[in-house]
Amino acid sequence: MQEKFNMTKPLVFTGNRFDRVSHLRSNPEWLSKKLADPSTRFMPMHKLKALIEVGGEPCIDWRGLSDVREYIDAGAPMVLLGVADLPPICN
Repeated sequence: MQEKFNMTKPLVFTGNRFDRVSHLRSNPEWLSKKLADPSTRFMPMHKLKALIEVGGEPCIDWRGLSDVREYIDAGAPMVLLGVADLPPICN
């Protein structure tokens, strides 16, 4: 019996190229600098689901620090995914 798969959810994590920067993850000075860098982007999540922009081609709706500062200040957990060679912005 052949199964049919209905892909209804976009795979927005495909094609993301991150350098996991394992050698910098424990460097508090580097982490502080990156947190304050205006080009740093954040991926808000709710119930372990990423915020997705669906206006055109589905993609991760990356946000700047000003969009997430209140959550960081309130103690929201953060996870460093890595650094990318190109800004991760929806097209």
